[in-house]
Amino acid sequence: MFDLNHFDKEFSTEHVISGTPTYLIDEDSGMIVPASDADEFFDDVSYLFEEGKIDEALSKLDAVDENSPEYGRALFYKAMILGASCDEDSADDLLNQALSAEFGEDFSGIPDDDMDYDDPDELFAAGLFWYNMDDNVEALQFFDASLKIRPNDAETLYYKSLSLANLNEFKKALEVIDKAIKIDSNDDRFWNDKGNFLTRLNHISKAEKCFNKALKLNPTDSII
Repeated sequence: MFDLNHFDKEFSTEHVISGTPTYLIDEDSGMIVPASDADEFFDDVSYLFEEGKIDEALSKLDAVDENSPEYGRALFYKAMILGASCDEDSADDLLNQALSAEFGEDFSGIPDDDMDYDDPDELFAAGLFWYNMDDNVEALQFFDASLKIRPNDAETLYYKSLSLANLNEFKKALEVIDKAIKIDSNDDRFWNDKGNFLTRLNHISKAEKCFNKALKLNPTDSII
């Protein structure tokens, strides 16, 4: 309604803006990668790759220190090169490492054909993967499949509600988060996000009560 986006510069606090990641689409790989002053370095890597100098390109990428802010990006490029060189197993492993380096999550459990669809934990992990990849429709399918097996899992209900909210289904998100709260009323995240959903539905007084409840459970949370 207000034409706002995540990290909206006009309305974000200075703290949020300072931590906002900047991304661009790499023209050579088509990947979403962080924008930085190191673009020339990766342009050189792409040039070496296009010229068939695979070993030289990989050597440059291997020289990127693990503590460098460009480490994840280097892993992306290395995965791309190895994949193009038909070393798919190594490429997949590096891609998981790159995603973990960039987003701080463990992506080693990317859903595949070997997943046990009767295991609610594996289904939840797959849903969490797609949620972190911002594919909320796909995430919901896995969360729902997990909940069919384990309907009273508060954590799965919580992430289902977040996925629904990301799809602007705030009434449905509210119904789901209420189920999670009935199971575990002492999780401040549940109350905080219920407040967020109520705010988006313009139920401000009810939202305020939820935020106050979250603060009582976790008084040190500066985000609430």
